[in-house]
Amino acid sequence: FGARRISGALVVEVLYGESLQKPEYRVGDHIKKLLPMQRQLSPYVRVAWAAQEQAMFTSVKQTDCGQVVFRERLMFPLPEGSTVDAMRGKALSFEVYSRAGIRAAVQGGDPKIGSANLPLGDEELCQGPGKLKNLCLLRDGKRKGQLMIRVCLEVTEDARVECSPSGTPFLKGKPTFALAEAGFLERQEEGV
Repeated sequence: FGARRISGALVVEVLYGESLQKPEYRVGDHIKKLLPMQRQLSPYVRVAWAAQEQAMFTSVKQTDCGQVVFRERLMFPLPEGSTVDAMRGKALSFEVYSRAGIRAAVQGGDPKIGSANLPLGDEELCQGPGKLKNLCLLRDGKRKGQLMIRVCLEVTEDARVECSPSGTPFLKGKPTFALAEAGFLERQEEGV
């Protein structure tokens, strides 16, 4: 089944961040201490997938307590001819930044709060809501918060990718000639 070509999207739901720490210190940050309104974090998440060169971003949120709700759904279209086998092990990278406004132009971009990677496995390569994942955000080897996410496939063909109770992906839906020919289906009429 893993070699079966599918089309659709890899769906990444960025749900919320917890215990987000201050972003990395950069030259000129001592000036922001003079401005009372600069004490808030303005976090956003950059998500990149190793199978594609593009990255996607959540919107910027405001928080002064390190807790932030994103509830955003990012969809990476699957490359032409994608297979589950080819996607397995390719990592999603999550980088959480704090929007710095005009200072970002002077300092070379927004300061990073932390980052995490998630190699895609069987749990993430199933169709459906996906399991909740708690990612530990790190910067310089130290914990800088947590990011709650969900990842799944959204397949746009007749065949759907679902998970067995053990978490192993399998195809369900109308059988196709390619599946029957490859020996994945004993009888085309069953539709299993």
